[in-house]
Amino acid sequence: MLQAQHGFVHIGGLYQSLIAKKLTKQTEGVFFLRIEDTDQKREVENGISGIVNALKDFIIEPDEGMTNENEEKGNYGPYKQSLRKEIYQAYAKYLIEQGKAYPCFCTPEEVEEIRNKQEVAKIRPGYYGVWAKCRNHTVEEMAEKIKNGDNYIIRFKSPRKRR
Repeated sequence: MLQAQHGFVHIGGLYQSLIAKKLTKQTEGVFFLRIEDTDQKREVENGISGIVNALKDFIIEPDEGMTNENEEKGNYGPYKQSLRKEIYQAYAKYLIEQGKAYPCFCTPEEVEEIRNKQEVAKIRPGYYGVWAKCRNHTVEEMAEKIKNGDNYIIRFKSPRKRR
């Protein structure tokens, strides 16, 4: 699988594609091209065709995936991330139900403030421990925020280290 940001393929993407293609051939797997197109601000006009053509130039052709801006081939699609929303929502809901994920309602500004405080304190940056403000919201609190239309992302609930 090659996941490429909508745009130009760089040497790292080509290297990854070559290795993936070789491994799928050795293991009788499927090499597919999935396009990451969820960041619309960074979308490049004709980016998918650019990626497909760059791979062809290096004789790296996916077994499945996008073939141009609007067409795909294969059994494991859709191959544009933005079209897989329902699949991801189903898994996110499952992980939340299992207690392995939770909705986080922090704004980008709040996350940046946390990071700045961590840098000043010279501690490992990240959204964890006491910094994970939304981790322990009750189901009722989460439901109310969602009902109110608060924006959120889904975060994994990694197990706490026991000492």
